[in-house]
Amino acid sequence: MNYPLSVHPRPLAAPMIELDEIYHGLRNDEFLLEYRPICSLPDHRCWGAEALIRWQRGEHLIMPCDFIPLVASTPMSGLLTYWVLGPGSDCR
Repeated sequence: MNYPLSVHPRPLAAPMIELDEIYHGLRNDEFLLEYRPICSLPDHRCWGAEALIRWQRGEHLIMPCDFIPLVASTPMSGLLTYWVLGPGSDCR
């Protein structure tokens, strides 16, 4: 069965991101953490949470797969880690 393109649109390409944009995002408080509970289905207990980093850049939410690989082998990874463990972990 064939579907028109409007039913199955092609995914948009990931935005081109530069390291200095990530640095400015950190300085401008554009990153956020979302917490996802880790629960046990058999006994219905929540035993932890997973922190997921997101980048709110203007009106766009940038997923980690679009910026983590870029910083992985650079000193920027240390800054991002510091943010997650420091200011990013504050409950706001």
